[in-house]
Amino acid sequence: MKLSFVTLATPELAAEDAVKIAGKYGVGVDLRCGGKQAEDNLSPNPADASNAKVTAALAETGAELASIFCYPRTLPADYDTSGTVSDILEELKLAAFLGAKAVRIFVGDPNTHGDSAKYLDAYRNAVLKILSEDNSGIPMFIQNHAGNIDTVDAIKLVRFVNSPRLRVAYSPDHENGDKAYFAKLAADVFPYAGQVYIADRKAADGQRQLTELGEGDIPLKETISYFEANGFTGFYTLKWERLYRRELAGIDIALPRFIEFMK
Repeated sequence: MKLSFVTLATPELAAEDAVKIAGKYGVGVDLRCGGKQAEDNLSPNPADASNAKVTAALAETGAELASIFCYPRTLPADYDTSGTVSDILEELKLAAFLGAKAVRIFVGDPNTHGDSAKYLDAYRNAVLKILSEDNSGIPMFIQNHAGNIDTVDAIKLVRFVNSPRLRVAYSPDHENGDKAYFAKLAADVFPYAGQVYIADRKAADGQRQLTELGEGDIPLKETISYFEANGFTGFYTLKWERLYRRELAGIDIALPRFIEFMK
């Protein structure tokens, strides 16, 4: 079982220091590039001196860079794919430079402009263009997310593209349903999943409220058991969103709890 954490959990640390935390605990790390600014963000320029510090830390610790957590532009109302293609190509270059195993991408909400089929078809064309121009072999992982693409549409897009380089980063905490729904979803997404994000939450006043692992409404243990029984080889990644909630426990508390939860 391969474990990692995304640096949403360590917003006060520079990227190279997050790598050192990963090495300390014997897990991988997912470094962010873009999105809400914080100290952990990677420079998008591979030649930036800060990225040399990251590569040095990775070499020193032996920690794996499970992915780069990226925020490419989503498609505008005219479905022009040029911005999205440009962003992801740049992110793949950075991933190749740093030795990342994958790039996590946001697709956007296919219903944003009122035609989900047209959005998914345009995004398919964007991915195919990226694949034709990038020969790094690095996979792209589409994350399902509330207010963004859901798991069903993420699976549909992966099947449309039909390339081993496009997979799903499955985040069950961004889905809603009963245990039967989650069991079916796990079975449906498993053949297309490259990574699983581990976070728990419960509904409170109509909002998603992050909880300690195992204390919320998400059947994490059942999902993990299904993936393990079927031979999952990707990373299980702690998604502890301290970037947005600074009152949450720090990484030296949250990460050991995650490691214990995954046993």
